Amino acid sequence: MSVKNRVVGRQEYERAIEILAKYNNLTKEEMRKRLDTINAEVLKNMVRDDKEEEQLLDSACKDRRDSLVQFTDTGETSKDLLNHIENCQPCSSVVEFMFKRQAVSFEESAKRIREDRNKKL
Repeated sequence: MSVKNRVVGRQEYERAIEILAKYNNLTKEEMRKRLDTINAEVLKNMVRDDKEEEQLLDSACKDRRDSLVQFTDTGETSKDLLNHIENCQPCSSVVEFMFKRQAVSFEESAKRIREDRNKKL
């Protein structure tokens, strides 16, 4: 999965910056710079995780690979795929890993934003 596939749409990104900047009493430009620093670190971790993800995807059902990636990116899927994931340990492991990685990424970003905010106070 490429970094391009993980990028949030431009309008959503700009709206998120606006909200975070307001919450942290920063200008949009200050918030953008902080997020760029955080994103650079997160991307380094994602590259490392991509190798593990590829290994897990290789162990999953080949005919379900694209559907698994789409599901973890969008959260949308068919009942058929959900049933398959429940009954297939390799596919279940892929989904669990990818969701966990997304959650950790969000947690790391939130932690850094809080730390920056606390430094400012």
